[in-house]
Amino acid sequence: AFCEALGLRVVGTLFPNLDFAKAPEMGSAGAVVWLNPVGWEQIEDGVFLRRGLRVVRSHPPYGHSGTRDWLRRVSSVLGLEGSDELFERARKEHANAFTALRRECRRRTVALIGDQTDISLLASSGRTFGFSVAGLLCDLGFNVRCLVWSPAGADARALRRARAPRGSGTVEFVP
Repeated sequence: AFCEALGLRVVGTLFPNLDFAKAPEMGSAGAVVWLNPVGWEQIEDGVFLRRGLRVVRSHPPYGHSGTRDWLRRVSSVLGLEGSDELFERARKEHANAFTALRRECRRRTVALIGDQTDISLLASSGRTFGFSVAGLLCDLGFNVRCLVWSPAGADARALRRARAPRGSGTVEFVP
């Protein structure tokens, strides 16, 4: 729905099969928008650019912040305007449902459990997922407790806090 509202038409899915002959609908495409951040760096843009396609590489649109950022990225690369207005219209249209969902989520606490490496991956926006799992949960309104196993003498509090919009859920690291 967001793509259509920006004037874009989705013509097909090319991955995991990169054979253009098996995806004739791609002939009418003007751009390739990547949605899966894992493994995409192995496929160069040249194969698409040589066919006259613009390439948008962005992480999947998870949560409010992720969706807003994704719309901005797609709009920017494709030279489109109105992504912020589109997002705000959708947010306002569904405001009651989002408010009810957030209210319910705030009553819940999600535990992310692991060693420092696991929790670091779940709490950062690094290359592994392309988004912070803890940040996404906070964006939805959940309270997140990161239960960190650490060997004696290690300081689990040295981990970075997940970035979350103000007024949403909380993140707490517990050694």
